[in-house]
Amino acid sequence: MKRGLDDVARLRTADAIKATDVPFFKGIGSDKMELLALSCRLRQYWEGDNIIREGEVGKSFFVIAYGSCRVSIKDRNEDGSEKGTESDITILDEGAYFVS
Repeated sequence: MKRGLDDVARLRTADAIKATDVPFFKGIGSDKMELLALSCRLRQYWEGDNIIREGEVGKSFFVIAYGSCRVSIKDRNEDGSEKGTESDITILDEGAYFVS
């Protein structure tokens, strides 16, 4: 079967999912993992793009197949207003996952 670039990226996503510690994915065979990955929707983000904003309700499961993702929160004043700056919480690398 000839595979396009999207399919190759999805298979890499399957490998990234297998490498995570998500209990739900433990024990899933390679054939089922490939089917799962092929049904994923690929999204590409660039530096500075927001995937989710603080306070939004998440409904998607993300696995980082390429690159990394900075997680930050907005700094707030004592009264709760935004300062206009952000503080980094962590950096998520390839294979990391989160719900958004």
